[in-house]
Amino acid sequence: MNIALVGLTGSGKTTVGKRLARELCFDFADTDGLVEGMAGRSIPEIFSKDGEAGFRRLEEKAVGKAAALEKTVIACGGGAVTVEANLRVLNASSLVFYLKASPAIAAKRISGPETRPLLAGKPPVKALAKLLRERNALYENSHFTIDAEKPAGQVVAQIRRVLCAPARLCAVISGSGKAMAKKQLRRSLRLGASAAELRLDLIAATPAMARELAGFCRSLGLTCIATCRQASDGGSFSSGEKEKLALLSAAIEGGADFVDVEVGRPRLLKKLGPFAAVVGCKLMASVHDFAGRMDESELERMLCRQALVADAGKIACALDGHSPRAMLNLLVTAKAGSFPLAVSPMGKNTLPARVACALSGSLFTYAAAGKPVVAGQPQLEELAEILGELRKGTG
Repeated sequence: MNIALVGLTGSGKTTVGKRLARELCFDFADTDGLVEGMAGRSIPEIFSKDGEAGFRRLEEKAVGKAAALEKTVIACGGGAVTVEANLRVLNASSLVFYLKASPAIAAKRISGPETRPLLAGKPPVKALAKLLRERNALYENSHFTIDAEKPAGQVVAQIRRVLCAPARLCAVISGSGKAMAKKQLRRSLRLGASAAELRLDLIAATPAMARELAGFCRSLGLTCIATCRQASDGGSFSSGEKEKLALLSAAIEGGADFVDVEVGRPRLLKKLGPFAAVVGCKLMASVHDFAGRMDESELERMLCRQALVADAGKIACALDGHSPRAMLNLLVTAKAGSFPLAVSPMGKNTLPARVACALSGSLFTYAAAGKPVVAGQPQLEELAEILGELRKGTG
């Protein structure tokens, strides 16, 4: 996975990017440099002959080439965000940071504005202010926004603090049968998980097994989340609510820390609530939007609904119809209300968004201990390795 820096010309993307790459032991790529290398001409020459449209076509190829790399800090041209294909490929491959600087600060940092085609012959501050008005909403769709008006060393330090934020890895236990589930639990602990979600439907658990596995999970020091999903909720449980209640109640008796029930099953939440409260187990109300049809306002309404009926929430949502920023905004809203929330982006190429949620305070970040149970769910080993790489370095 890569780190991409976006922002106005003069926001410090190249200077910060090179320093960040050194500290993380990552490679460095500059899309403007890649464009010039492919064209064999300078950017002003490209603009002069082919216009901005010609430059953007080359830039799109450069962004794609950089995004295909691994463990690379990518400094993107100021206007790269104006091409939708660039945003897609960056969000699919990289944690994206917006280096935010005012036009006045950016203008002071630019040497030779006449070499910048979009600024040539114009007052730099005024020209940059216009560009910022046109692009700011696109910049703000990044995973993270960083104050780039400070010296480069302090900007790098801000990024490093984000990358070193605590993340709670939750292993999804889906192995069929008690023996396989216990094997996955032991391995998850070795790989750095601090929590485990027992998918009782996929484990094919009986109440006695659910009770035993919850106790075993706790004995390993893992936070235990018990859940049982029916087909309509992305699971395989085919029995009725009475049987589901028995399974989840048994897990609570065994020492589960959380029991996860879909917010659309209020009767089950109501029945489990009093028993869970007595033994100190917390109710988690979950929402799964597999098709990505809910808009941001609908997701926020679901969040409010969760907060009314449970101690914590989980929102798993396909990103097909959303920007990653929409998922991160849910965490901001939940934090403002002191409501513990796990956010889990689903679908292809959502690993950077999942990592961004982990670093932004998601209650848990889910990863597969065995076969992935939803599209885009990473392996626990892969996610643990990525987080480790982001935390290392010479800084």
